[in-house]
Amino acid sequence: MDLIKNEPDRAIIELLLAEQLAGRPVLMPPAVPIERVIFMREALGRMVKDKAFVEEAQKLNLDIDIVSGADISDMINRVYAISPDIVARARTMISVHE
Repeated sequence: MDLIKNEPDRAIIELLLAEQLAGRPVLMPPAVPIERVIFMREALGRMVKDKAFVEEAQKLNLDIDIVSGADISDMINRVYAISPDIVARARTMISVHE
């Protein structure tokens, strides 16, 4: 991303790569009280550091690559803020032409 100097191109790349960054997020509805969101973020953070969890993941050959809830939230907000004309340009770039 550091090499992309053009802001519209940077937005397209972020849009196209957002799904890869998010992976398999744990989502909660918007009306959930912030205390519960914080609790869940902390609990998940502890879980992925738990020795038994890590050992089981290793046995199953699972890669555990954590992206924080705050980072996912920031990324979602940035992606949703991308202008429709940039989204249309990205859609054109990835469409298959026969």
